[in-house]
Amino acid sequence: MDNEGKMLLILEAYYEKKYSNLEINQTKFNLEGKHEAAYILASLERDGLLQFDGKVIIPGGQRHPIFKNSVAMIWWGDAHITKDGEKELRKNGLV
Repeated sequence: MDNEGKMLLILEAYYEKKYSNLEINQTKFNLEGKHEAAYILASLERDGLLQFDGKVIIPGGQRHPIFKNSVAMIWWGDAHITKDGEKELRKNGLV
């Protein structure tokens, strides 16, 4: 699955979390680990599709050579979908 597909899956999970209180299950995103997850979450936040409440990505450990980040932990529950994120899901026919 390409990055755009993974981004849409993550957005969809946050949409479900918002409207049905489901927990985020990151195992269904088919990510190559926390470095890729942090890269995608940061991209979604930068694009205004997710909003972080406090620190979602906790830096630490070695820097990943591909994703150019160092990640100790991710607090999945501290991010929320924005109205623009919901519009992106509608544009792609996912909600």
